[in-house]
Amino acid sequence: LNTTAFPAATMLMVFLGVGMWQLGVLLFIVSNVCFVSGNVVYNGLLTEVATTDEEVGFLSGFGWGLGYAASFLMLLLNLVLIKMEIPTKEWSVRVSLLTVGVWWALFAIPTFFWVKERTEPKPLPPGKNMITVCFSQIIRTARCLPGYSQLLIFMTAFFLSNDGIQTIISKAATFSRLALDATMDQIIPAFLMIQIVAFFGSLLFIWIERKAGTKRALLGALAIWICLIGWAMVMQTMTEFYVMAFLGGLVLG
Repeated sequence: LNTTAFPAATMLMVFLGVGMWQLGVLLFIVSNVCFVSGNVVYNGLLTEVATTDEEVGFLSGFGWGLGYAASFLMLLLNLVLIKMEIPTKEWSVRVSLLTVGVWWALFAIPTFFWVKERTEPKPLPPGKNMITVCFSQIIRTARCLPGYSQLLIFMTAFFLSNDGIQTIISKAATFSRLALDATMDQIIPAFLMIQIVAFFGSLLFIWIERKAGTKRALLGALAIWICLIGWAMVMQTMTEFYVMAFLGGLVLG
């Protein structure tokens, strides 16, 4: 459902025109909620397709790497459409949003057809539906968390680290524009570089994880993030921003 609704909401943005910001905000919210919730289920499939615990790290890293490589190609295609104003200046942006939705829909198909789950779905309790069962499970999990200190620490740490990284990703362009007076022509190459560097960074951390262990690899990545944030507070030039984007790309995946 989430994998279907996310590209559908993105493709519907092709109909947005000047002044239709209310519909744009609604589609943006639906698209992002479905994308994030779909990732939860997608990540849950790791244990279904990995034959051993050792393969989980490799599949996760390699999957993220392929995702960044694909996003590089998608971003490059959309930049060509917008720069060359294909088919027109106004419709080039609309078509770019349409292609993103189509891209995600097409690459979701292999999961539906070829990934086999080992877990059998459980029947719903009498008088319950998917929504009520979902929220009851969340409430039960929240009540049980105090008895699982390690899980509580992990969930808190994941929330803080993931939210921080997502904030950096979403605000990087705004930061460079306001703090460094960067133009869009200066910002776009940095984001193209991040996508391709993140691909190799994902492969690099597969190797680091196998050599040093998962926790050390994660701590190393977080240490680099902290240094990059501190550097961003004092940087003055776009050259520094490009270097930071390169290093950020390495630890992004």
